[in-house]
Amino acid sequence: AAALKRVVGVLGALNIFSELALAIINAALSPVTRPSPPVRRVLARRS
Repeated sequence: AAALKRVVGVLGALNIFSELALAIINAALSPVTRPSPPVRRVLARRS
């Protein structure tokens, strides 16, 4: 039973870590996916 509890604890920590990693990745990608206003203006002018 103690080993099972340990496994559950490790899985929970991994889950939290993966969510943090996803949040960091999203924060790093948001400037790329969301163009800055000047870029948007240029794109709007072209279309």
